[in-house]
Amino acid sequence: MDRALDPYLALSTVGELTARLHLAANRLILGLGLLLQPVMHSRPASLHKSLVLPLPRDGAARHVTAAFWLELLLPFIRRSGFDLVLFLTRVRERPALVVGFGGAAVGTLHALIDPLVAADQQVHLEDNAWIDEQVGLDVDVRALASYLEQPALPLRLARELFLNTFIGAAP
Repeated sequence: MDRALDPYLALSTVGELTARLHLAANRLILGLGLLLQPVMHSRPASLHKSLVLPLPRDGAARHVTAAFWLELLLPFIRRSGFDLVLFLTRVRERPALVVGFGGAAVGTLHALIDPLVAADQQVHLEDNAWIDEQVGLDVDVRALASYLEQPALPLRLARELFLNTFIGAAP
């Protein structure tokens, strides 16, 4: 874990992240894990989508939130050998971290400038109605979901629980 991120993870909570994003952070975190779990078993050439992770409108919190998303994402990538392409940009009129995988750099960039391509190429984490049916399929994911529903849960603990649930490893 990046030492510069330590104070943020120790002092910030799931509820505060929800307030900064104006989106349910617990669902975003769950959705990220559910989407990334299969990535560990994929080949770099097999992913042609990009993830769109919401960021706060407040510029001061934007970079630390992007770093938090990367803290959750990188353990999956380390296990799979993917190269990443990252963009801090605006998508759907809000700040976002866009993550492209493997050889999808051209497609990721194309989707940022062409809304028709974006509709097919981008996976928006805020579009997460599908999570409810997935949570019911796994007891560990249900347990994580119940922890993440606690607004006072520190992001450091949320990260540890997330990694234990989805990749079976503590940080």
